[in-house]
Amino acid sequence: MKSINLLVSAVACIALATGCASDKPVVITPDDGGKREVVTTGIDPTDFKRVADAIQQRIGASGVLQKLQDGSLPLVAVSTVINNTSQRINAADLTGAIMTSLQEGNHSRVMLNIGIGADGQPILQDRTGKANNDIDVFTKGTKVMRRPDFTLSGTIDETYTRQGNARQYSYKVQMRLARGNDTVWQGQEEIKKGVGVK
Repeated sequence: MKSINLLVSAVACIALATGCASDKPVVITPDDGGKREVVTTGIDPTDFKRVADAIQQRIGASGVLQKLQDGSLPLVAVSTVINNTSQRINAADLTGAIMTSLQEGNHSRVMLNIGIGADGQPILQDRTGKANNDIDVFTKGTKVMRRPDFTLSGTIDETYTRQGNARQYSYKVQMRLARGNDTVWQGQEEIKKGVGVK
């Protein structure tokens, strides 16, 4: 009986030890003064939307996306954001959020850049998977592909810091808007997340 009690006590101690030492997920947002709130440590769609909306607003405020001479909105070819982190971040969802926000901002028309063609020009696709048909231009019965006025590309990178039991991950989404080979706007938005024992 004594041995059984010792075994039960040992199991209980292990459970308590692992429970007390477990890290509770928290998020640290740029404007909360460093306060901690228990949430998931993973990046979620709300993070994507916040970053996408901030990028759209900053590009819009820069004034670089002016209407064309014919009064139409410029065409922006968006490349899938490159994930340079050690996490399995859905870069396609982040890219989609940026495209949606740009469209809703009404500063430009947006297509997805899915590659480079044999002529060195971007191969464009809309969000439904339809290829270039929506941006084809017909001149004297000849089908001519419309080149994008701007290209938007970017990366997401991470940095990691540790202080005592707390660990903080900083994910930086860095975007570049170009016209030809010239950069006309660039900026970054940050997602801060961390875990710590409360």
